This record gives sequence, structure tokens and C-alpha cells, in this order.
Amino acid sequence: MKTTSLIVPVGMLTLFLSGCPSSPPPSEQAATPTPSPSPQASPSPPPAFEEALQPRKVPTPQKVAGLIPATNPNQIQGTVQLGRSDPFAMIPIEPIVQFPPEKPVKRVPKKISTPVAMRPTRPNLPSLPPALPQPNEALGVVVSGVMDLPTSPVAIVKAPGESVVRRVTPGSTLSNGQVRVKAIYAENSNPMVVLEQYGVEVIKRVGEGVVEAPKAI
Repeated sequence: MKTTSLIVPVGMLTLFLSGCPSSPPPSEQAATPTPSPSPQASPSPPPAFEEALQPRKVPTPQKVAGLIPATNPNQIQGTVQLGRSDPFAMIPIEPIVQFPPEKPVKRVPKKISTPVAMRPTRPNLPSLPPALPQPNEALGVVVSGVMDLPTSPVAIVKAPGESVVRRVTPGSTLSNGQVRVKAIYAENSNPMVVLEQYGVEVIKRVGEGVVEAPKAI
């Protein structure tokens, strides 16, 4: 075994030494032409996608009670002024308008009228006519006789306020014009004389005495 392992390296060393003188010097070797690089073919374009890529859907955050939602950047971008040419220019500030304080309006309390109970109205009753005076003079006439003459009937009477007995006909007056003789009926079996005073008729028969007037209530 040891003899075989020694033969192999010795043989390799002999081959190396025998090969070195046979190689020509570097100057004597003919220059071999360098092959020109062949043009590489352009890479083929990647195949087109049949369908366009869909944008990724961002899940909408759920609202939590009691928390303020995050500000949308798209809304903020719309409020920012873009395209300023001079970064050192003054930013316009909106003027703050201050209104004078409102004067307090004086409120006048409304007067509440207390309703007054209305008394029931009584219907207007017609006023009673004044009481007529009593025909005392007509009641005091005394008729002593009645006669039926061809021209007109005649009555013999004695009136108050007159001292004598006298004859009267229809239309005559007695007691200074207060009593008027309205009619004389002599044809009946019971003759009578109709007297009138204050619009009241008083009938007196022959031989009838003085009649008292009724007392006023």
C-alpha cells in the first residue's frame, strides 16, 4: 500500500517537468484573433395582462363610539392653496368682522285684564201710564128728572160747585167745564144720563145720590 501511494505523486511530477520545455515562449506565440461579440437579440416584451390591475380596496375603518374620526387627507388637500410662486409672500388673512353687542330689548309686561262679572240685564219693561185722576165731579152730580122733548132730551141736574139746579142737554158742561153731558136716555123705563170726565164715563140714573169715588191703591 505504501509503495502504490508513492508512485502516483512521482508520476505526476514527471509529467509536469516534461511538459514545461515543450511550451513556446510567450513572444513566439501567434496572436489569436478575438472573436467579435455577436449581437444579442432584444428581449421579447412581456406578455400583456389580459385584465387591468384593479386598485386595492382600502377597508373602511369602523366608527367607534366616543372617538373622533381621523381627518380625510383628500379634504385637507382641497383646502390647501397650491401653486404659490413666492414662498415668502404674505399669506392673506381673512378680516375678522366684529359686530356691536346687541342691545337688550325691553319687554313691556302685558296687562292682564281681570274679567268683570257682568250683571244680568233686565228687560226694559214698558212704563205704566200715569194714574188718571178720579172723576169726582161727575160722580157728585145728582139727576132729579129726565124729559123727552121733541127737539132733544133734557135732564134736570145738580152738579158740584154749582148752587142751583139747571136743565142740561147732550153736549152741555157742568162744574165749570170739568164734566160733559155725553148722552141722555129718556125713552127707557129707567132713564139715565151718561157723563164724561177725564175720559171716564159715569152713568147717573134718576134719583141716584152722590157716589163716592174709589180710593186709589
